[in-house]
Amino acid sequence: MAHTSPVRLLERFEARLLATLVVAGCYQGAPASAGDDTTEGGPAGSTGASASGDASSSSSGGEELAPPVIPEPLHRLNRLEYNNTVRDLLGVTLAPADAFPPDNATEGFDNLADGLTLTPSQMDLYALAARSVVEAALTIVPRLSVHVDARALAEATGQGGTAFDWGWSMPRGGGGALSFSIVAEADETVTASILAGGDALGVPTPEMGLVVDGVEVGHWVVGATPTSPAIHEASFALAAGPHDVAVTFPNGYDQPAENIFNSLVVGPLDLRSAAMTVPPGRAIVYVCDPEGSLDPATCYRTMITRFAARAYRRPLDPDEGERLFALWQQLSAGEGPDEALKLTLRAALLSAHFLYRPSFAAADDEARAGSDRSTTTSSPAASRTSSGAACPTTRSPTPPPTGACGPTRGSAPRSGGCSRIRGPTRSARASPRSGSRPAYSASTTPIRRSSPAGTSPCGRRWSARPSASSPTS
Repeated sequence: MAHTSPVRLLERFEARLLATLVVAGCYQGAPASAGDDTTEGGPAGSTGASASGDASSSSSGGEELAPPVIPEPLHRLNRLEYNNTVRDLLGVTLAPADAFPPDNATEGFDNLADGLTLTPSQMDLYALAARSVVEAALTIVPRLSVHVDARALAEATGQGGTAFDWGWSMPRGGGGALSFSIVAEADETVTASILAGGDALGVPTPEMGLVVDGVEVGHWVVGATPTSPAIHEASFALAAGPHDVAVTFPNGYDQPAENIFNSLVVGPLDLRSAAMTVPPGRAIVYVCDPEGSLDPATCYRTMITRFAARAYRRPLDPDEGERLFALWQQLSAGEGPDEALKLTLRAALLSAHFLYRPSFAAADDEARAGSDRSTTTSSPAASRTSSGAACPTTRSPTPPPTGACGPTRGSAPRSGGCSRIRGPTRSARASPRSGSRPAYSASTTPIRRSSPAGTSPCGRRWSARPSASSPTS
């Protein structure tokens, strides 16, 4: 039985791989040389796609039929892509995807479509992430905001008293205090809000004090009961710098033998400055001012459709924009226009059009260039922003047009966010047929590398064998 040389086997493998790439609609390289092997018994340069096209024409009596749509898997945003996308969409510094389960690694990469599955529990995490990023992007907040859970603080620091259902019961007889420290970045006018309730038997009604740096800035007679607590507020000036804050029970009394006592239960405490901070995400989302508009509904429609188009990484279909605006109209009746806007944006962030990056195969280059429904082809720059970088590429004699990439080996194009997570670091090695191949990093740091002239934007790890007329690196 005759032996086939390793070189001959490699040439046959590359020929079959090239035919697969052509069928997938990505590679538009140079034709093979006259001495190359054939694929599936066909002559050099022929592909399965052309054969099927001839069969379609002959079976229909010469009438050309539309080529079949090649099914391609949906590419879910991995954790890195999700964090980078919501950062660019809403201008937030949060990284909610850090709380997601680790992405499955396929062939050493954590951004291949085959490994990016979705579970019900992860969908719940997406809902929580959408809420947090939208609130952080659109909610105007005080410049200084401190929230203290009295019960959690007392238990963590071992302060005197006993736990109550919604707060902390101060020590009877007085002398106890709930103490904590804060830092003000600038001079502020602060309003303190404390939820408290108390009761008394045979002695005066309990009182509560708020002390900052040893000076009492608030004092209240607590007439509400622990079962029906009330909020007590006080405003005061606070200089920039660190401060010690304490909640006191100055008139505590306890005489068990005489059955005379009073008690004070302290709940959550909030400190908020009068100065407000407008998050940068409002300038991104609020592209118009609904309060100053003669038609506020049209302004909200514009904000919703523009955000959705950016989130979906493609132009919206008319019915998609109408559905989102109808949702805002329905929510606005009960929640108000601004809260309805937040809920509508959260709905867009939970859409499969945002969570996935599907690739729709096109019949030819012209269809690719004119397709508005191809998420990965109509807006390649938007897809790259999902990770902030392009994947490693390999040299190709004739690269395909930008954005015409189709998937290989059952995955969507690797547009950014590529991180090699297993295997040793390999330096670039020269090949007499394919030129220099890029190095693959063994770290989880994203490989940030653009596609220079003469390289393929498809993110392929293999290059076609150049013809005799094609220059090699």
